[in-house]
Amino acid sequence: MKCPYCIHGKLQKAGRDFAIEPFKPAEEWAKAINRINPKLLDFTGGEPFLQPNFVKLLEDLNSDIKVGLTTNASCDLTGFVQKISPAKVVSITCSFHPTSFVSFDMLLGKVLMLKHRGFNVSVNYVAYPEQLFLIPQYVQRFAVLGVRFHIDPYMQGDDIEGEKYIFSDNEKQFITTFAGQDRPVSYDLKENNKPVLCSAGKTHLSIHPNGDAWRCLNDRFNHKEEKRIGNIFDENFKTYEEDQMCYEHYRCCGCDRDKVTVSESKVALI
Repeated sequence: MKCPYCIHGKLQKAGRDFAIEPFKPAEEWAKAINRINPKLLDFTGGEPFLQPNFVKLLEDLNSDIKVGLTTNASCDLTGFVQKISPAKVVSITCSFHPTSFVSFDMLLGKVLMLKHRGFNVSVNYVAYPEQLFLIPQYVQRFAVLGVRFHIDPYMQGDDIEGEKYIFSDNEKQFITTFAGQDRPVSYDLKENNKPVLCSAGKTHLSIHPNGDAWRCLNDRFNHKEEKRIGNIFDENFKTYEEDQMCYEHYRCCGCDRDKVTVSESKVALI
């Protein structure tokens, strides 16, 4: 959708990353994932429902693998709701971008279809500055319908294109009114390189369209080949057996932070 606030789009525009990569057949993905056999498999984006035979991939996963899905709800979901049991799906997060391409009614119709089919569905909204103050009206509209509406603070991030938005005190206060302390790192980033031991790479992987796996998105963005664990299509692929040292947990994005555990490193105590 090329939303102006997406980190992937900014990196691509700056020529740093994210060229379109070919997607392997669904059967190959299912075989590789079933070999690792994770407890939870989270599909984010891009948009997973654009991938050929994506629903077939879900059907071919081991029965004990649960899935989470993030979708912008721009694709036809009627085949999905008829072929995939809600018991297989831990959660579906529909990303709502009101200043972009999917209308409120288009998204709402799909959210309610999923809800009435028995799926655990919620709506995620990025508190980008130019749509920040629209939040109250959408909070009310989804609350009336009994749909969880989650505020994801816009992550200011690194200076990619010579632009870095700094939230005012008023904007920070407004965000916390609705988001509380959920991911405050996103809007109040303070550099802190105090090392921690992180479970990423052992209990959590970030896997990309060619099968390459990293501990987290930060390793993918900033360290690339140096921190690549391997490729899940390699039959000898293994996750780490121990927690790994991390000096950049302060910049950990929400997509990883929600899924890892960290503990104070002995190095930090010396």
